[in-house]
Amino acid sequence: MNNKPRRDFLDEIKNLIENAISQSLGQAGINYIPSHLEGQEFEEPYVDVLESDEAYVITAELAGVPSDSIRIDATKEEVELHVFSGGATQLGDFSDVYTFDSKINPEKIKAKYKNGILEVFAPKTNPKKKTRIKIE
Repeated sequence: MNNKPRRDFLDEIKNLIENAISQSLGQAGINYIPSHLEGQEFEEPYVDVLESDEAYVITAELAGVPSDSIRIDATKEEVELHVFSGGATQLGDFSDVYTFDSKINPEKIKAKYKNGILEVFAPKTNPKKKTRIKIE
């Protein structure tokens, strides 16, 4: 009797459980690498930050990462991006903090995720708008 299909099935279940544990621990800030992913190379996502007079825009390429595996936290000075892939993609777990020169309004930050592209729009609290000064 051939035990290979049973072994493959058990290995697959073990991998699913380890990935779930990795994702849960990653969201708690604990770095855990499932045994079937140890030694594997992961890529960091491409992230770009642009600034206008009104806002900062963070764009990240996160192809294959489900939206519930992305967390964004913000203060008036910074935006934190956390990605918990659990080894489901070539992206590893990723966290980075983007600190800005101008204060931002965390309550008005908007984020959208479509086709593997995350866009975070962080409006400045005091945008540099020109004000015409009346001469007396």
